[in-house]
Parts: sequence; C-alpha cells; structure tokens
Amino acid sequence: MKKQLLTLSLILILISGCAANYIKQLSFKGDSENWKAVLNYKYTELFEPAQAGKIRHRRLEERNYRINYTGKEQTLGQIEFQFFDDSGERLGSVEIDPGTVFPISGTVRGEGASEITRIQANNMVPHPAIGFPDTKSTFILKLMWDGKEETIRLTYQ
Repeated sequence: MKKQLLTLSLILILISGCAANYIKQLSFKGDSENWKAVLNYKYTELFEPAQAGKIRHRRLEERNYRINYTGKEQTLGQIEFQFFDDSGERLGSVEIDPGTVFPISGTVRGEGASEITRIQANNMVPHPAIGFPDTKSTFILKLMWDGKEETIRLTYQ
C-alpha cells in the first residue's frame, strides 16, 4: 500500500509540474530639445527545482536607462541627471564629469529568493511586485549641464 501511494504521489508531481516562469518588460521613452532617453523595466519570476522536493522561487527586477545628447554643442561640462517616478519620488541621480562618451547608460538590479513547496508553486499567480510600473506610468528625467536644464517626460512605448 505504501509503495502504491508513493508511486501515485510521484506521478501526480510529474503531471502537475511546477509554476511557469514569468517575464514582464516595459519600455518608456521621451525626448527634449537636446536629449533623448529610454528607461526599460524588466521583472522576472523564476521557479527552479531545489533540494528535497522544494522549489526555489526567485524574483528579479532590473531598471536600465540610456540617455543620448542630440544637441549641437561639441563639448559638455559636468552633467547631472535625476529620474523621478509618477509620485515624484526620486529614483536616483548621477553626476558625470566632462568628456563623457554618449550614450550614458546604467542598470539597477534587485533580487529576492525563497524556497517553497511544489503545492505553493502550483498555486502561485506570478505578477510584478508592488511598485512595478504599468503602461500608464510616466517618469520624469531632469538633466542639468553647463548652466542649462531640460526635463523629459518618459511614457510607455
């Protein structure tokens, strides 16, 4: 009886599998008189086999930006830029020394992981974490250089 129950359990586990991996990507773009910018968000949820019948559940978030100067000046002094989200909260700022090669780009990553049971994995509905943008989100990029300032509104593309 125990052997039959064990066999049945293994078959059910194989049939049910585990939750599917999930990826969501959004791209936001905008430009101004002298600048062009892209802000990409990527959210990934991974379900991987772990030890003792458990599933390793990982959440990865990545924010990647790319800023191009489109103006006519041959050289730029020090450049400072800041990204803001819908609520006006600053996502980060960077100061760059003169002579920067364009485009300016960077990536911010975050990761969380835990081990869960197969039953938990099968019952999970993957979705981006709270605070992940949607297609209605907008971002503001403020650029300052050589005593000048421009603001770019980045919208979903």
